[in-house]
Amino acid sequence: MTDVERPIIAAFQEFIQRMPIFSPAIFFIAEILPYVLLAGIAVFFAWRAHDGGQRRLVAVYGIVGCVAAIISRFGITVFIRMLVDRPRPFEVLSFQPLFSHDIGHAFPSGHAAFFFAFLPFVFVRSKQAGIIYAIGIFFMGLARVAAGVHWPTDIVAGAVVGIVSGYTLLRVLQRFSRMSTTQKTHLQ
Repeated sequence: MTDVERPIIAAFQEFIQRMPIFSPAIFFIAEILPYVLLAGIAVFFAWRAHDGGQRRLVAVYGIVGCVAAIISRFGITVFIRMLVDRPRPFEVLSFQPLFSHDIGHAFPSGHAAFFFAFLPFVFVRSKQAGIIYAIGIFFMGLARVAAGVHWPTDIVAGAVVGIVSGYTLLRVLQRFSRMSTTQKTHLQ
């Protein structure tokens, strides 16, 4: 955490104390909205895929996106957390977070790493859906900061881990797909 991050967390906590009516919305955006967005985008792409080839392509992109998310969240993030045991804002600033959360290991955000890993896969299929998804997960990160379970830099680092993982696996998938197409052409 930096000296700049403490006043940000304090401002959010003051806002929540003055306007507790926003607490359920912050909880929803921090914990539930990302899953709703991801499910909605999966349904959207599955619905738009009209022929069998498109359905297979959407399925492959979805599966590889899930692999990127799992590697980001349970591989890279866990490894970084073994090296950096950063306390959460509610531990350092001694307040009750908006929702129950484990202590320690705030950096980088696992939620951000997981959900941002899907972003390259969504963008490559639809720029509009990618923008909607990006806005939603941006607000997820902001809500997790407002809830007091992450510092802003935790979210930024998690987003970087997720986007880099997602983009890397997307490039591998695209190269594999091109190689596969080239081999099929040579065999004919």
